[in-house]
Amino acid sequence: EGYIDKFRGRVVFPFKGIDGNIVGFNGRTILDREPKYLNTSETAAFHKGTFLFNLVNAKIDIKKHGAVIV
Repeated sequence: EGYIDKFRGRVVFPFKGIDGNIVGFNGRTILDREPKYLNTSETAAFHKGTFLFNLVNAKIDIKKHGAVIV
């Protein structure tokens, strides 16, 4: 009682750090409301401005090809 889920009514995606551990979440609304996307607040492990989504999975191909296109 007294708690509100800020991701209620949203599809939630985990943000994984380079080590594969979850560092935050993104929620996209399934309703017609703003904001369309809502992120976890910034923490010591998650900085939105420097975070590259899915890097933990893409790093294999980055190593294979020696490059990345963002």
